[in-house]
Amino acid sequence: MRRCGKRQCNRPRGGGQNEEPDAETDDGAAEDDALELGNQIVTGTRLLRASWETPGQMIVFSAEDLLNTGEPTLERALRQLPQNINGTTEFGGAGLYSPDDAPADSRRLLGTANINGSSTVNLRGLGESATLILVNGKRAGDSGLLGGFTDISEFPVSMIDRVEIQLDGASAVYGSDAIGGVVNVILKKDFDLARVSLRRTARTGGGLTEDNATASYSFSWDGGYATFSWDGYRASDQDLSTTSLLGLSVRPYGYPGTVRSRFGTPFNPSFSPFFGSQISPALNQAAIDAGLIEADETVRLVQLPVGQDGTGLSLDDVSSWTVNAFRTNEGRMEEISVAPKSNRNTLRAYASHEFGGIEVYGGITWATRRTGSRSGAATGVTTFPVPAANPYNPFGVFVNVDMDASGLFGTKEVNGKRDSVTADLDFSGTLGGGWDWQLRSRYSQRDVVSESINHVNREALVALAMSDDPSQALNVFGDSLLTDGNNAAILAAANFQVPYDRNDSVNQIASSELIVRRDWIRLPGGAVRSVFGAEWRRNSLDLSYGNTQWAAAVISRNSPIGFALGDDSPSAEKARRRLRAAFAELFVPLFSEANAAAGLRDLNITLSGRHESTAGSSSASADLDSRYSSNVWSAGLVWRPAEAVAVRFNKSTGFRAPDLSSALLSARATSETIRDTRGCTGFFCGVSVPITRIVGGAPGLRPEESTSITAGIEVRPPFAPGLALRASYYDTLYRDRIAVQCTIPAFSFSDLSLSGTCGYTFTLDANGNIVSQDLRATNIQLLDTSGWDYALEWRFNAGGHALGFSASMTEVKEYIEDINIFDGMPAVDRVGTPLHPANRFSGSLFWERWGWRVSLTAYTSSGVRYSSFYRDASKFPTEQIDFMAKTDPALVANLRGSVDFGEFWVSAPPLMQDLRLSFGINNVGKAYDKVKTDPQLDRQLGAVPNGFDARGQLYYLELSKEF
Repeated sequence: MRRCGKRQCNRPRGGGQNEEPDAETDDGAAEDDALELGNQIVTGTRLLRASWETPGQMIVFSAEDLLNTGEPTLERALRQLPQNINGTTEFGGAGLYSPDDAPADSRRLLGTANINGSSTVNLRGLGESATLILVNGKRAGDSGLLGGFTDISEFPVSMIDRVEIQLDGASAVYGSDAIGGVVNVILKKDFDLARVSLRRTARTGGGLTEDNATASYSFSWDGGYATFSWDGYRASDQDLSTTSLLGLSVRPYGYPGTVRSRFGTPFNPSFSPFFGSQISPALNQAAIDAGLIEADETVRLVQLPVGQDGTGLSLDDVSSWTVNAFRTNEGRMEEISVAPKSNRNTLRAYASHEFGGIEVYGGITWATRRTGSRSGAATGVTTFPVPAANPYNPFGVFVNVDMDASGLFGTKEVNGKRDSVTADLDFSGTLGGGWDWQLRSRYSQRDVVSESINHVNREALVALAMSDDPSQALNVFGDSLLTDGNNAAILAAANFQVPYDRNDSVNQIASSELIVRRDWIRLPGGAVRSVFGAEWRRNSLDLSYGNTQWAAAVISRNSPIGFALGDDSPSAEKARRRLRAAFAELFVPLFSEANAAAGLRDLNITLSGRHESTAGSSSASADLDSRYSSNVWSAGLVWRPAEAVAVRFNKSTGFRAPDLSSALLSARATSETIRDTRGCTGFFCGVSVPITRIVGGAPGLRPEESTSITAGIEVRPPFAPGLALRASYYDTLYRDRIAVQCTIPAFSFSDLSLSGTCGYTFTLDANGNIVSQDLRATNIQLLDTSGWDYALEWRFNAGGHALGFSASMTEVKEYIEDINIFDGMPAVDRVGTPLHPANRFSGSLFWERWGWRVSLTAYTSSGVRYSSFYRDASKFPTEQIDFMAKTDPALVANLRGSVDFGEFWVSAPPLMQDLRLSFGINNVGKAYDKVKTDPQLDRQLGAVPNGFDARGQLYYLELSKEF
């Protein structure tokens, strides 16, 4: 293996987004230098080969490309990739949008499951778990409370040499998960170098700071090398007062459920007179008799007067029937984190040495991250069903009271902890007869802890409001739950506030693979190359959850619905999966320079195949035993009719195994209430009924399957050196996708009309009564997506100035989802909706001379449509108003500059040699993705997560030094 000094191996060589390394190298460069120098592609194949030989569509981000984005983390840098349709970011710990508004695959990344602020890649919008993340060609390991995805925030930019991204299915090479594509993070292998850097990032206008420090030291000896590196990152909490992203104006009218933010209602409660969630005939008739409403009208939502203490209230006191007005409470904005505070440290050490013809490589990476965010008030708008027997109920009938309890119980905080360790041990050598071999092993473990501080059990508060005991009944008719009546004493004695809630999980992966390679017969176009291999892998998930007292719904004789406190004591589960696989790959060069003919400068075929079988087990139930086997293949062709033109075609099948959490965790039953609206009309109709809701693991889940086709052409005109144009087409058919049924749009089913969006998940007894609802994941979805990728790149020198620009765009032609639950459910094309923009664009410019470098990167997404409705409660009966909202495309631009003092200053002293100062402004135009709606709403719906975040405009300064 070739050794090189610090100037040769570590000086960034330019490169660019979508750059593919040159096909040929100088005669003096040995083939085994390719990994260090970036002249070969190692993703999507087990055969190391030049980029033009690979049939897959490939994008390469060099270390310099990552620096030019101006972003301190890999997640933010890859957000500029047009094919990465990712609605989940490292700010996910704060939860910018509710899991109910998110696609099914993203739910595992939101809320508690993403309390660590994890981030990943979602190629083609097929879902985070359909993109395989590798590190140096090996699986990176599962992250998150429930696993099922890889957190790329574990890979500091300072340690990355390049990122290779294959936009084709690659299950035939890597197995499960590589349906949307593969992201391979290639870590640096520096020699004879010490490097330190410091970076400070701050938000324009204040409210957010980020600090990053790195240090590395590498040295080599005869036959080996070693590297030690550290990367530390710290970010402050950013609260909602620092951004206008969410659109803080709210509707001046409407029912509480129509407000899409947690800080929109006043403290004075409203009430609606129901009996068991049906209109109360007694109160409705009283309102008619009092002349407050007409004989054909129905009682509607009203507002209790300010200053009410819960006693002596009559119909005359609410005779104005004032609609509950909403207002923004800006004082609570500081209680809501847009971006969590974060502390991350990564230590990496690795070494290699050659012993008698066998090269031994060993490495260990340890990373830790601590996050914390404030999720606003400990509780929000709570509906209190109050029976007539409640001593504070002045109306003598059963009523529902909506009260905004935000701020009364303090701020809820969520904290995350993650500790991970990854160890690698590899051996490689040669055998007789032209064989070479590799034995590669990896062990990774990620310990994840989620903590919730100051959690309010709203069900317990409801249980107190339902009480008819004067010593325990809660007064919800006054201005404050904390002070009105005897509430203070009751709440002090009740266990409604849980100071601490914790969930723990451990994700482990242990894998080994044996790979052998050999060149076989030599055809006129070159030697036929092959690789054979076997892999063994063991995945495990240990989960401990439940330290909170919850309230369970029960049937009470004294009221339509009652609540009883139940202790959800900590419980633990274990899920295991063992895997065995065999794979092979064959490369056949039919034409090359040796036998080139007219229109056949090069022609090669690549064939790959893989057989994989697994066996899973669960500590919860023998019924969750999971076994499957899959056979997948791929066939690719590369044709170069001339030196300047390359055509690629690849067809592959793929699969994704069910997550351990979806397939092997126990099913859990919780008691809930729903409103059965069958046989009635109107906004406030139906009967509240208790049901059993089933969540957790589901037996019988099958692997998801896919078929992908990609075809592309690349042109490098000889009259314009450095110019490259690319266009490629993709089509992926994704079958038996695993989805949670309740996330699917509502359809009528046997005249079962229920509140919510998943009526077909209910089970009825023989009398037609609803008894349960199953919300476990099933293989119910088919997805077909297709589109085009375009790229243009040109790098050249003019009068000693290095110049270049690049542009790339993805155009999605279709993204059709078809749910296979029962006949008659229509397919839906999601193109142009949130998380599925019709097109995305990114581009970059750079100039370099005299040690200075200036670059500008930008990316944007097309506008998307958003259809919804709201209830206008200023009219009676309430009127449903449908509207169509849309987003404006937002261009995010990052400007970066740097100066290398050793090159700029010819006679620079030794201390200034290899000293670089970098500076820049991110989000120059303060862009964010914003929804505009009907002017009568007088508000914005909020952010659509198409790659934009709430940080606003940032500026930074970085100083780095090589020794």
